[in-house]
Amino acid sequence: MSTWQRGLRMRGNKAPLSPQSTLRSVMSPSTSPDPREWEGLSERWPAHLQRAMGSCLRLACSLLGAEESAIARPGGPCLWTSHDQAEPRQPLDQSDGLILDMERLRWTLHLWPQAATGRPGQEGILADLSVQLSALLRAAQDAWELRIQQARVRTAIRAGTDWLWESDAQGRITWVTDSVSTHSGWPAERDLHQDLNSLYQRAPAPFTEQADTWSRALKQQSAFQEVVLIRKTAHGPLHVALSGHPVFDSQLRFMGYRGTARDLTRTLHERAQAHARERLLDLSLKGLDHPLIMVDDAGALLFANPAWHAFTQHWWPGAEGAGDDWPAMVRRLSQTASGLNEVQRERMAALLLQPRGDRSRQFELTLQHRCWSWNTHPLDGGRVMHMVRDISAHKRTQQALLKNAQVLSVAEAKSRAILAALPDAWVVMSSSLQCVDACSAWLERAARDTTPLIGQAPEAWLPEASADTLRMAAGTVLATGTPQRISLHRDAPEGGVVRYEARLSLMPNAAVLVLLRDLTAWEQLEQERELLARIVEAEASLPILICDARQADMPIIYANPSFERLTGYMATEAMGRNCHFLQGDDRDQPGSERMRDALAKGEACTVLMRNYRKDGQAFLNELHLTPVRDAEDQLTHYMAVLSDQTERHRQAEALRLSEERMRFALDGSELGVCDWDLASGVAYFSEGWKALSGQADAATVGRIDNFWDHVDTQDRAQVRAQVIEHLKGHSAVFEMEHRLRRTDHSLIWVRNRGKVVQRDPSGLALRWVGTLADITTQRESEALEEERRSLALVSKSKSEFLSRMSHEMRTPLNAVIGFADLLRQEPGIQRQQLREYAGHIFHAGQHLLDLTNDVLDLQQTESGHLSLELQSVPLREALSHGWAMLAPLAARRRVRHALEVPEGAAAWADRRRLQQVLMNLLSNAIKYNREGGWVRLRAEQDASHWHLWVEDQGPGFRREDLKRLYQPFERLGKETSGIEGTGLGLLITRSLLQAMGGEILIDSETGGGASIRISLPVSPEGAAVPKLVPHGQGQACAPADPIPQPPLRVLLVDDNPISALLLRESLQVFACVDWTEASELDAACAAAASQAFDLWVVDGQRSDVSPAELLAMLSSAAAVPTPAIVIGADEHEARRPGDLHWPRPLDMALMRTEFMAWLARHQAHACARLPQGESAS
Repeated sequence: MSTWQRGLRMRGNKAPLSPQSTLRSVMSPSTSPDPREWEGLSERWPAHLQRAMGSCLRLACSLLGAEESAIARPGGPCLWTSHDQAEPRQPLDQSDGLILDMERLRWTLHLWPQAATGRPGQEGILADLSVQLSALLRAAQDAWELRIQQARVRTAIRAGTDWLWESDAQGRITWVTDSVSTHSGWPAERDLHQDLNSLYQRAPAPFTEQADTWSRALKQQSAFQEVVLIRKTAHGPLHVALSGHPVFDSQLRFMGYRGTARDLTRTLHERAQAHARERLLDLSLKGLDHPLIMVDDAGALLFANPAWHAFTQHWWPGAEGAGDDWPAMVRRLSQTASGLNEVQRERMAALLLQPRGDRSRQFELTLQHRCWSWNTHPLDGGRVMHMVRDISAHKRTQQALLKNAQVLSVAEAKSRAILAALPDAWVVMSSSLQCVDACSAWLERAARDTTPLIGQAPEAWLPEASADTLRMAAGTVLATGTPQRISLHRDAPEGGVVRYEARLSLMPNAAVLVLLRDLTAWEQLEQERELLARIVEAEASLPILICDARQADMPIIYANPSFERLTGYMATEAMGRNCHFLQGDDRDQPGSERMRDALAKGEACTVLMRNYRKDGQAFLNELHLTPVRDAEDQLTHYMAVLSDQTERHRQAEALRLSEERMRFALDGSELGVCDWDLASGVAYFSEGWKALSGQADAATVGRIDNFWDHVDTQDRAQVRAQVIEHLKGHSAVFEMEHRLRRTDHSLIWVRNRGKVVQRDPSGLALRWVGTLADITTQRESEALEEERRSLALVSKSKSEFLSRMSHEMRTPLNAVIGFADLLRQEPGIQRQQLREYAGHIFHAGQHLLDLTNDVLDLQQTESGHLSLELQSVPLREALSHGWAMLAPLAARRRVRHALEVPEGAAAWADRRRLQQVLMNLLSNAIKYNREGGWVRLRAEQDASHWHLWVEDQGPGFRREDLKRLYQPFERLGKETSGIEGTGLGLLITRSLLQAMGGEILIDSETGGGASIRISLPVSPEGAAVPKLVPHGQGQACAPADPIPQPPLRVLLVDDNPISALLLRESLQVFACVDWTEASELDAACAAAASQAFDLWVVDGQRSDVSPAELLAMLSSAAAVPTPAIVIGADEHEARRPGDLHWPRPLDMALMRTEFMAWLARHQAHACARLPQGESAS
C-alpha cells in the first residue's frame, strides 16, 4: 500500500462507488488552507494521480469567493467546483459523496456518479483511479466497521458493568480486569486466588435474602444475576451487584464462573438521597403557605396541600370537598372572578382545564377585592401543577413603589448636584465593585493616564495592594452599611506615588460612594511636623541626638541641651562626629553588636551601653534608636534618645542582693512564701513552699494553678471563695487554715496567710504575697485535746446522769423498803393500814417502773434500735383515749379540755408510741396547768403533715429556759413542787417524733401558758384506719369467784421462783389450774413431750434463750400445737400468731380481761370437739 493509501482514513459511512462511477471532483481542504500547502501535497501524490489531477482536474480553491468561503467551514460542504471555469459553479452535494481524511492535513475527496465530459484518454485514467479508490475505500470501510463493532462491544460492557471476573470450579478468582482497582483501592492481583465466599459477604436489608439465592446458585452450579453483596475495600464496604454464568468444557464438566460486577454503592446512596429529597419535597409542598395542587391530563386531583383546602373553604365555606373536584373548582373560579366578561371567563376555564404548550403560564385573578396570582406549570405525563399566591399586599407595595419612584428620582438629582459641588474627587462603584460613575476631574485624570475607568474593576486604575484594600472596605460597607475610611496610593504619570484618603459609604441600589482626598503633600508636612514635635517635646527632658543616615559615618547633626547636661559635651563638640565617641576605648560591649545590626537593617533598637562623660566618668546609658523615613520610605535620619540608668541599675542590684538575703532567710525558716502576679498568673514559690507541698524539685517560678492543685478538694471551694473576697477588698488580711495534699498524697494542715500588696487605681488586685505554715502537729494536738475534753464531758455527763438516776430511784425505793419493813415488823397491823401501806408500795413501784421505762425508751431512741410499726392512726380517737386515761388526774385538778380535731384526721405513726407521746403531753398539760384551767387540743393539715397543738393555761416557761427542756432530768425547778415527774418526758417525746418522721416545737411566755405543736406525716391515701377501743369500754371483767370447770393443764417455764409464784397466784384467781413447773430447758421439753397441756406460760426474758427459740423447742417436743402466754418480752418479737403477751410488771386488769377471753374461746373449742350428746363435765 502506498504512502497516500495509508494516509486515507474513512470519515463517513456511505456505500463505496462502483468502478463505473465517474470521478468529477477535486481534492480540497475542509477549512480555508494556506495555498502553499497545495504545493507540498502534490509532491506526495502517486505519479499517475498527479498526472490525472494536473491534466483533468482543476483546483478551484483560489476561485472561491466570499459566499463560498462562508460555506466551506468544518462540518459543511468543503468546495464549490465545475469542469469548465466559464460555467457557473455549483455546490457539492455532500450527501452523495464520501469524505476522506488524508494524512495529517485535513483534505477531502468528493466522489459522485456522473457522466464525464473530458477527453477519452483522461477518462480512462480517471476510471482506473476510481476503481482503485473504490477498492481502497471498501477495505477501509470494512476495517472501520470492525473497529466500530469492537468499540461498541467495549462500550456496551463498560456501560453495564464495572469489572469482569472469572473463577475456577472451587470458587477461586482466576482472572479479573484491572478496573477493579478503581473501586477497591487495591491492585487487581490481590483478588486472585481468593474465594468468592470470603471476598463477598451478605448485604444488610433489604438485600439480605439475596445472599441465600447466591449460595444456592453456587451449590447448584447455576447462573445468578444481579445479586447484591458486600465487599470489603480499602475505602470501606461496597455494595456490589454480582452476575455470573457457569462455564462447562466439551465434556460438560463444570470449569467455574465467568461474570461481571457492578459497584452499586453510589447508586444506592443516590437512591437514598433521592428518596430523602422526595420526602423533603413532599413535606415542603405540604408546608407551603401558598395553595398548591396537581392534576392529571383527565382533570383528576393528584395532590393538594393543606393551604389549598383552607383556600377553598375560605371562598366557599361549607362546601365539603370543593377543592377536590377540579372541573367544579374551575367553574366556581370563573364565576367568582371579578372584572371578566363571559368570553374571558370561558378562556380562563379552558386554560385551567386544558393548558397548552410546555411552558409555565401566569395570570392574575381578583376575588372579592383581593388579587391572586395563578401559576400553571406543566409536568411530565400531562400532569399540571397549579399554585396560587395572594399578591394583594404586593400590588399595594407596587403602587407605593411607583409613587416613591418620583421621589427617588428627585433625590438622585439632588445627590448628583451635591456630588458635583464636592471639592474632593469621588467615584461610584456598583455591588460588583465596578466603576459606574466618577467626578469630571477624576475622569480627566484617568484620560491623561490612558487608564480606563468606567465599567472597570479597581485593579484597572489602582495598584494591586490598594485595589485589595478598596475591595475589602467596599465589601464591609455592602455587608454592614457602616462607613469605612482607608488609605490608598497610585503611581503618578510624572513619577512618584500619590496617596489618598478614601471614605466609603453606602448608596441606594447597593452602590458604594468613594470620596478621595489627595494626602501626598499633607503627609509630607505631617511627617515634618511630627519630627519637630518629637524634638520640641523632648527638648527639655531627655537627651536627644539626630544622625544623618544618608552619610556613611552617620554624623551627628543635632544635639539638644539635655545631651550637654548629661555628657558634659557641648553640641558644637558633638556635631559631625559618630556617636561611638561616647564609648571611649570601651568599644567591645554586649550592646554594640546589637546596635550595629539594627543600623545595618534600618530598624529601631534599645541597648544598654557603658558611656563616658567628658570628664571621664562612666555612666550606664539606655540608648533608644528610632529610624526616620521620607515619603518614599527611604531611611534619612536616626534619632537617638539617651537615658542615664546608673542609679536605677544600682538600686536594682541592691534590690537583688536584698531579695537574695530574704530568700536565704526564708529558706532557713519553716515558712513557705508565694509572690503571685495576678495579671500574668505567674507566681514565685520559695523552697519552703515547695517543701510543704512535697515538690522540692519543681521550678521556683510557675503558675498559681500549681498551688490550687494541691489544696484538698474538700477545702478548695471555701479557700477560693475567701481568696476572692480578699481580692475584692472585703477583708484587710486573708487568713485560713485548710488541708494541703502533698505530692505523695499525704495530707497536712497549713495556716495560709496573705495580703494584696498592689492594686491599680480602680482597686483591681495586681500582686499578692502570702505565707504558708505547717500546723499539722498543732492540729493533731488540738484534736487530742478536743477528744480529751469530749471524753471528760462524756464522763461528767455520765456521772451526772448516774447521780440523778440514783436520786430519782432512791425516793421510791426508800418508800418500798420502808413500808415493807413496817409490814414485816407489825404482825397485828389493821386491814385499813395494810391497804394504805400496800398503796404506798404500789405507787412507789409504779414510779420506779415509769422511770425505768423512760430510761429504756431514751436508750433505744438514741441507739437507733427503736422498733416502730407505722400505720394510719386516727388523731381524734387517740386524743380522746389519752384524755380518758388521764381523766382521774384531770378531775382532781378540775382541768377541762376542748377537742378541736376534725373527724377522719389520721397521721402515719406507730400507734403505741404516738399514744405514749400524747400521754406525756397531756399529763404535763394537766399537772402544770392552773387548777380549774383549760387544755385546748386542735389540729390543722397542710400538704404533707398534720400539725397538732396542745395548749394549756399554766405558768408557761421563760424564753431562756426553752433550751434546757430537752436535757435529761431537767424539770426547771419543779423538783420540789410536789408534782411527780422524771424530767425525761419531753426528751423522749422529741426522740419518738423524730423517729416517726415528725417534730416538736414549744412556744411559751411567762404567765401566758405553754403551746406545744407536734407535726406528723399525713396518712397515705387508702391506708386502713384501725378503730381504737375507748377507755372503759373494753370487755367486761369476769367475776372474781372461780368458775366451776375442769382444771387447766398448764406448763410453767420460768427460772425465777418468785416470778413463778406470782404467776401461779395471779392465774389461780381466775381458774382452777393444774400446774407443771420446769426451770430448765431440758425439763420443759421433756414435760411437753410426755403429756398434752392446755397452755404454756413461759418467761420471755431468759438469758440463755430467746422467747421465739424457747417456743420453737417446746413445739418440736410437743405432740399437738399448744397456745402460749409470753411474759415480759418484746410484743412483736416474742409471740406467735394467737399467743398472748403480758408485759412486766403484770397488770391485773389486763390479765383478767385477756385471760377470761382466752378461756372462753378455749372452752368453746373443747365443746366443739366432743361427740354429740356429751357435755364438758
